[in-house]
Amino acid sequence: MFLLLLSIFILHVSTIVLLFVATIDSSWVTSGNVVTDLWQQCNLLDSGSWICIAPFESQGEWLQAVQGLMVLSVVFSCVSLFLFIYQLYQLKKGGRFVITGIFHLLASLCVLLGAAVYTSQRPSGPPYAGGSFGHSYVITWVAFSLGLVNSVVYLFLRKRS
Repeated sequence: MFLLLLSIFILHVSTIVLLFVATIDSSWVTSGNVVTDLWQQCNLLDSGSWICIAPFESQGEWLQAVQGLMVLSVVFSCVSLFLFIYQLYQLKKGGRFVITGIFHLLASLCVLLGAAVYTSQRPSGPPYAGGSFGHSYVITWVAFSLGLVNSVVYLFLRKRS
């Protein structure tokens, strides 16, 4: 039982780390000399230096929705980790980790919605022509998958002695 709980804990912490990296890191869309994330757009100048600007004016409300959903997913995932630790010590024998699973499922749902909105609305103008999704975008989908698996495990997990 100890190894199962330890592996679930490690999976949960890994999901949180991936969510932090996906939310903070600067590579959601890459195209030549332009790199865009949720918070800024950076252009590589001829001199080799980067100039970064906030893309809010040109992107609209959808980007703020994605930002909010990703931040909410990190918050829900952290809350579910604290709930897991609390329930680990306070839950009676035979009880299920339902509250933890629900919060982690909410975190996964926020990641899914944020990534789906970004997929449908991603920048596709002239600087992004021929661009591709960056590694932060891929990490987002990996974090969603791990979070979904972890939340299902929480929903079916029973506490034993």
